[in-house]
Amino acid sequence: MRYRIAGEKLTHYVNDTAEIILPVMYATPEKSAPFTVRSETAVIDNPQRRIHMHRSVQLDRPRSGNTGQMHAESEYILILPDDDVVKTDKLVSVQVGASRLQGKGMLLNNAKRELTLSSQVKATLYPARGSANAQ
Repeated sequence: MRYRIAGEKLTHYVNDTAEIILPVMYATPEKSAPFTVRSETAVIDNPQRRIHMHRSVQLDRPRSGNTGQMHAESEYILILPDDDVVKTDKLVSVQVGASRLQGKGMLLNNAKRELTLSSQVKATLYPARGSANAQ
């Protein structure tokens, strides 16, 4: 996955980590939909190739092919750029098209277009636009 990250302030540390205030990450995976993640702070762990996004995290993925637009919110997410994976063990709310999901723990495999919520799941599901069941 290719990504770039920008923010209000970046502090780089000798252990090859960096802290960013008001980060915005733009991800452009080669074989899946692009997405943007915003939060109040982020820590980039270069040796382990991980990006930790903290406080008021918002992930947005535009509509792509037959996949609806997605918006997710949580207090923390972990981005694994090499795997095209986003995950959290915290509470998360997700909106895909008109459908809404809430739960604790999420695994989003963007390459496989798979979204899994781990526990305490509540869902309101609607058929995708253009499907035979949509009204």
